[in-house]
Amino acid sequence: MHVVMGEIKKDVYKKDGTGAKGPWYMYAIELSEVVKDRDGEKHYANYRATFFATERQKPYYDQWLQKGKIVAVSCEKLRIEQREGNDGRIFVSLQME
Repeated sequence: MHVVMGEIKKDVYKKDGTGAKGPWYMYAIELSEVVKDRDGEKHYANYRATFFATERQKPYYDQWLQKGKIVAVSCEKLRIEQREGNDGRIFVSLQME
């Protein structure tokens, strides 16, 4: 099991829609972890977690998943996600599943 705790420093990405079971709401947050090695060099690990809520759960997620809140997220698996930035740099994050 993987557990990451940190402050949500970016705005939460939100999306909503309607499916066979009614309305749904998606929340995606990004967390990062900084570790210093013995030489004092910093190493970063970026994480992304996605949550889905029903209409009944939406007020809870709206309250806790927002910029500035400190959260702890656990998952069973991590998946590597890569994307290229506008400047050509490759950004790697670990998708919490």
